[in-house]
Amino acid sequence: MHVIILHSDKSRSFCMKIGCCRLHHRSVKSRGMLCLSGFASDCFIRLFVLCLVVPGILLVGGGCKHTAVASFATDAGSPASSHGDLSPAPWTNLDFANEPDDFRFAIVADRCGGERPGVFLDALNKLSLLRPEFVMAVGDLIEGYSEDEAVVQGMWQELTDMVSRLQMPFFKVPGNHDVTNPTQDIVWDRLFGNRYYWFEYKGVLFLCLNSQDNDSRQGLSPAQVAWAQDVLAQHADARWTFVFMHKPLWVYEEGDTETSRKTIKDKKDTGFGAIESALAGRNYTVFAGHFHQYAKFIRNGQRYYILASTGGGSSLSGPEHGEFDHVVWISMQPDGPSVVNLELDGILRDDIFTEKHLLAARDIKFQDAPPTKGAPAMSMTLPFVWTNPFPQTVSMELTWANGSGPAWTVTPLSVAEELAPGGVIECEFEAAASRSDSGIVPMPVMRASLTGSNRLSLEKTIALPFDAKSYFLDRLPEIQCQKVDGAVKVDGLLDDQAWRRSPDTTNMTVRTLDGNPSVATGFWVSHDTENLYVAARCSEPNLPGLVTTATERDGHCWEDDSVEIFVATDEDRKMYYQFIVTASGVLYDGKIRDSQWNGECAWATGREEAAWTLEMAIPWKTIGLTPPASNSRLGLELVRTRVQSGREMLQWAPSPDDNHNTTLFGYLCFD
Repeated sequence: MHVIILHSDKSRSFCMKIGCCRLHHRSVKSRGMLCLSGFASDCFIRLFVLCLVVPGILLVGGGCKHTAVASFATDAGSPASSHGDLSPAPWTNLDFANEPDDFRFAIVADRCGGERPGVFLDALNKLSLLRPEFVMAVGDLIEGYSEDEAVVQGMWQELTDMVSRLQMPFFKVPGNHDVTNPTQDIVWDRLFGNRYYWFEYKGVLFLCLNSQDNDSRQGLSPAQVAWAQDVLAQHADARWTFVFMHKPLWVYEEGDTETSRKTIKDKKDTGFGAIESALAGRNYTVFAGHFHQYAKFIRNGQRYYILASTGGGSSLSGPEHGEFDHVVWISMQPDGPSVVNLELDGILRDDIFTEKHLLAARDIKFQDAPPTKGAPAMSMTLPFVWTNPFPQTVSMELTWANGSGPAWTVTPLSVAEELAPGGVIECEFEAAASRSDSGIVPMPVMRASLTGSNRLSLEKTIALPFDAKSYFLDRLPEIQCQKVDGAVKVDGLLDDQAWRRSPDTTNMTVRTLDGNPSVATGFWVSHDTENLYVAARCSEPNLPGLVTTATERDGHCWEDDSVEIFVATDEDRKMYYQFIVTASGVLYDGKIRDSQWNGECAWATGREEAAWTLEMAIPWKTIGLTPPASNSRLGLELVRTRVQSGREMLQWAPSPDDNHNTTLFGYLCFD
């Protein structure tokens, strides 16, 4: 149990000042929230917030930084700790981040200008979860561009209905979609009063401008400039100043700017330069929208931001291109604001995934599946039953991949149903191997997809209940190891006499058994009295894309594009050696799983026009053998890993679970 008591030597109230350019004000109290708009620049409203006293905790909105005095109940037998004796202790310090003048607010970007319905409302719902102290908007809140007053009024009513769900103030500045023409100007003035205003909160000045306030609706009127200069002069002692506008007027002042959606060629006198001059010598941050493409600028040593979108038209090419839906989270601290972009998809409710989801996924399975041990069944009936446990209707789709040959036939190939809460899907599948002697790969795989409202989405892949290990154990492959005539030069070039024949095998199997290899791989194996030789040609259409991150021997070579060679040297296959060579020629070698063992061997990799190659000589003595006798055999596994294709692992002797399963190694036979 932790009890934290916060003490302050005094308590005081804090005030918010709100002002704007002309005398017009309205105060509406609803839903326990005070909504404010339109106050004259020479008047303000003070909101006094009383200190909230909770038993054992005193919270105050001002004064010095709170001193934290903590008492802690400790485990039995451990000494109690106090603020003056905290060493050792399972925490770093008790310097709580509770400066009384710190605060947090959020900013939403453009909702309209090609609105994508639902995004802005989603953002408001998520801001209600995050609970900022207030929310700012940089304009384009309605689609606008209408001279029908009733239509414009309806657009604003739609926005008001959405914003009403917020439990904190919502401040806006007009965008070009909001005040496009005289009709929209009239509606704005009737609903909201002034089109530019200021307010002060905890010593921070918020300057909210109308960037459509001149004849071209691309700048500030002389009256607004003079008003802003006066506001800044009256608040010269503000500890920080935030400037909000819709159009990024500094870009128009500079000209020669091009983004994916806007091109500004000529310089324009927007009036903002005069405001920048008035801002000189103080700390400030500027936020704008309009471009629907995020960008951060540094001007006059200060941060200027163009925000992306919160539902406005966007190609959504991603944060790396500045095109994404987001809200901005501002944490105001003594040394200035921390600015963080929160993508909407990254703000999730605490019940986004629950135990019910886990149980629902667990129950997506075949009923009375055939046994997975013993003689593999080459045909089977697969009953499927699933009950919707969710309080909403869901869509269930069951689809088979590889179910129409050449190795298997599954009927039906797909089933889809809408299930009400408690609804049941019940169906039956018939699966049969096409011919038992034609191989079983690729194996059929059923993909279950479940979707519903509130972002409900479950995906599950269900393998055919087939005993692949037993199947492959009865069909272990063999390679006849040919004796070398002449020397082998280990240089990575497959030009030796030993490699001029066809490969000993090109028959590689995808380890997951659910597809065919995307590239060809050929292996040769030869020997003489001194060495076992292995060569490989790994076809690769994208040689520059080879992944080769390992640089030191016995590093994580298996994570790179590589070839692995396993040799089991005794009859029961308990002793085996592993060699991995990456496409860049880095070696891993180990005995069983011991990477500390290093053998004496030679290896080299090379490049061909559309392949990378490997040559390797493994001395018999390094793996504890003498030259094998006639009619003897060793355990062998050959593996290729191709990383750039999503980590595709190809095996000569199929072993679905583990390359180290020596019982499924093939045979290397000697005459």
